[in-house]
This record gives sequence, structure tokens and C-alpha cells, in this order.
Amino acid sequence: MAGTGGSVTSSAGASVNTGVGFSEEGFIAMVATWLKECFQTNNTGGFICSIDNLELLETSKNARSLIEAIRDEVLGVRGLKWVLCGARGIVRSVASSPRLQGVLADPIVVSPIDDSQIQHLISTRLKLFSISEAAIPPVDAVGFEHLYNIGNKNLRNALKYSEDFSFWLADNEKIPNNPSERFELLEIWMAELASQYEQDTASLGKRAWQVFDKLAADGGSTSPSQYEQYGFESTQAMNPHLRDLDHANLIESEIDESDNRRRTINISSRGWIVNYKRSGFTSIKGKVKV
Repeated sequence: MAGTGGSVTSSAGASVNTGVGFSEEGFIAMVATWLKECFQTNNTGGFICSIDNLELLETSKNARSLIEAIRDEVLGVRGLKWVLCGARGIVRSVASSPRLQGVLADPIVVSPIDDSQIQHLISTRLKLFSISEAAIPPVDAVGFEHLYNIGNKNLRNALKYSEDFSFWLADNEKIPNNPSERFELLEIWMAELASQYEQDTASLGKRAWQVFDKLAADGGSTSPSQYEQYGFESTQAMNPHLRDLDHANLIESEIDESDNRRRTINISSRGWIVNYKRSGFTSIKGKVKV
């Protein structure tokens, strides 16, 4: 094991203890010793580690509890430099904890990438990671923007479906050299996936579909308190249809951590794919320049 500022070597006769006590405590102590020897001062350097997607813990309280619990045993280990990432202001809330004062630096707000830069972003990424000039990306910048638009401009979802399509191409040994042919295959693959997703939700009632279609047309986000906009007389009348959509994995509910009575309803990744089918595969066509 080697790192900036030093290295650690072991003798040929050294053996690793495999006992239960070692696996629980000894290994951690050994790694901590290695790190101290590699990085003898805090200014020497360290390994950069990250804790991402803190927002998946759902509330700032949960995130603070987690980070406070690992403050000394993980965040305080010499030789490890940590980067915490999360959306919806959850990192700023964590950093405000009195127990983490002096441990975490002030959060840096990273603005979303402008939609107009998506093709440029992916083109640059492909160029940077290309293993050779002859390498053919299964999903190029144009194809990625197509998936990005279908998924309501969600980078994570677009990356996920790009990966799925790439595996599909590899399994079927279909990787055309022509970009237009690859884009056409991508459209066919996504259309088939969207049709399958819709078939899986065929049991939904007409009223639930009306709620879903209006939700998609309105941008994909609402709350039960807006029931009148969906033609209902009360929240109670709307809730069964939201519950059906939730069971079909077409929407997701997010509870307001400051008021557990408030909910935000968002169309899920799967829901946006179904919306692509229900809009006749035309909701985003014409917006991507091939």
C-alpha cells in the first residue's frame, strides 16, 4: 500500500489474523495504522472518499444522525478526506449540526447543468473516456439527450437507461457504426420498454390514468391539497387514485420533514417512460437534433 507522503510494506512472513475479534476491530485498527504511516500529518495528503445521495435518507434529522455517528471513527481518520453530497439542502442542514462544527467545511452549492449543455457535456465525457478514436459509444450525445428528455431531464435516469441499452446492444451484438442507425435502435428499444411498462399497469382505472396524464402535463409534481385541479371535491376522493398510481410505481410520495401532514407527489422514473408511450412517442420527438 502506498500513497502521497509515504508507504507501508509487510514482511514475507506476516500473516493476517482471521479471527472474529480481528474482523470486527483488528482490521479497522490496522487500516488506521497504515493511514497514519502513509499520511503522517493532515497536510501530507490522503484518499478522497465520498458519501453521496444523502437525500435518500429522506430527512435532515436522519442524515445528521448518520454523519454525527461516524464523526470520529470515519470522518476523523487521518488520511481520509471526505466529500458529502446531497440534494434538497440536506448537506447544509447536516453541516449546521453543533457536533459537526469544525469537522465539515461550509457547503458549496452546485447548480444544475443547463439543459442546453447536455449534448456538449456528454460529448466531452465520451471524448475524455474514449479508449481509442475507433471506439463506438452505444449511446452518443444525441441519444443521451433523447433519453434525458424522455425522463423529464433527469441525468441519473438517463445514465441508467443508457447503461441498460448498452447491455441490450451487447447481448444482441448490434452496434452499428452509423450514428443514425444507433439512434433508431435506441428509439425502438425505448418504445418497446415503454410499451412493456404500460402493459404492466393495465389494471389501473380510467380515473387514475386521467390523474396521471394531467400530472405529466403539469410538469410531474403536485400535492393532494391541489385536488380541485384534478376534478375532485376533496383530498380523500383523490387519494385512492394516487394510491393506485403509487402501487403501480408510476409516482413517488415525499413527506415534508417539517410537517408530516404535507406530501409532494412526483412522477417516478418508470412513470416518465410510461408517459412517453401514452403521449404516442411524440412528447419529445423533434426536440433532439440528430
